[in-house]
Amino acid sequence: MQQEDAKSPAELRKEADALVSQAQQTDAAPPKVDALSLSVLTFVLIIVGLMTYLIRIGRNGESVLRAFGVPMIIGAAVFLVVAGFSEHQITPVIGLLGTIAGYLLGKATSVESRPPTAPDTRPAEVRADTPPGTGENTRH
Repeated sequence: MQQEDAKSPAELRKEADALVSQAQQTDAAPPKVDALSLSVLTFVLIIVGLMTYLIRIGRNGESVLRAFGVPMIIGAAVFLVVAGFSEHQITPVIGLLGTIAGYLLGKATSVESRPPTAPDTRPAEVRADTPPGTGENTRH
């Protein structure tokens, strides 16, 4: 028994093509989204230009990257969201951007948060007899 409603593969293909064409026409981004995406992208490019300028005039590259890295990462994340990518598309990228930001911020604080070395409290006679780097307080 065959149903009377059954469509041939050619008819199904035509309907699918029409649906895909209709979806492509409605997926166009509104002008506001395009303008917002362009402005966020422009912001990120300005940050990159400022970073390049500061490094060329002799500023420390590490401190420039630390100062401008996080705003640039935030700009990139906002651009991905505003540009209209789906949640599944941007999740791994946001994770990577978060990892980079954590590295930049963690690297900056790990150098500054080292505990000071303990002062040498041994008597002066013992300190004078012990070559540097071989005493009790030497860390290995």
